[in-house]
Amino acid sequence: MTIRNLRLTADGADMHVIVSDPRTASSNVTIQNDLIENTDAFGINSPSFADHDWLVQGNTIRNTGETGVTFRGSGFRVTGNTIQSTGRHPGEAAHGIYAKGPGAQVIGNVIDGFDSSGVSIRYQGAVVRSNVISNGPIGVSYFQEQDATDGSAIVAYNRIYDVTSAGIFLDDSSAERFAVANNTIRMSGGSGLNLHRVKALTLANNLVTGDFEKYAVLLRLPSGPYLEHSNLWFPGSVYADGARGVGNLAVDPRLDRTLAPRKGSPVIDAGLAVRGLGYHRSCDGKAFSYCGKAPEIGAVERR
Repeated sequence: MTIRNLRLTADGADMHVIVSDPRTASSNVTIQNDLIENTDAFGINSPSFADHDWLVQGNTIRNTGETGVTFRGSGFRVTGNTIQSTGRHPGEAAHGIYAKGPGAQVIGNVIDGFDSSGVSIRYQGAVVRSNVISNGPIGVSYFQEQDATDGSAIVAYNRIYDVTSAGIFLDDSSAERFAVANNTIRMSGGSGLNLHRVKALTLANNLVTGDFEKYAVLLRLPSGPYLEHSNLWFPGSVYADGARGVGNLAVDPRLDRTLAPRKGSPVIDAGLAVRGLGYHRSCDGKAFSYCGKAPEIGAVERR
């Protein structure tokens, strides 16, 4: 089924604009290039764990009382959408995108104005990459569901700014391994990274700056393998549970208004091409591609 090039609205009513049947399985659904707006409920709601293989792409979703896009099924790809002003309904912990199923791909979205998290993930194997997230409490969050199985998640190349609690928040997890790499975070309070104890953690090439309540980074060591390399924290201190990073910087990153490094910025060629994450020296503009002798620190590679 395909829903494409339509204007879809609830005209302010308390109803979801697009919703699947929770008693059945909806598969191979494409929702593309639509305007979805003005509801006191969800913009897009897939409540069935049996739903799978949805593509939500290129839509504008705005003015929702609850979360903009929420789903429980598997194989969901939410890419290239603009999601604005979610969580207007009083008392709702609403997100821009709520990924409550395994294997979610949340890539290249612009999310602005939300009540809780820009992107919230709950199950294994999520990829949250190359999003621009602003104006809310938490940029990207993870909370483990009780029935989650072991997996590996990637949170990378996101630009997160003007958030007040955490840029990236990882709750305790006995199941999930995380690679948190090449994110640029500018805070307006809170902590840039608030990372609880997870199964394994790679923390590389991230840039955290802005105004902090106390710490730029709050970090608990994972229960398993840990790599911390070539991050920049400025200004502010770091609370790290015994961790000592390698090659970290604590200097002004010299960013422009788009959070890209200016000419002469200390982040240029200062990162690490972490083995296993797919870094390649091709300067092709794709994730994990770099142009100079090493990746930049942060989400933007200067050409």
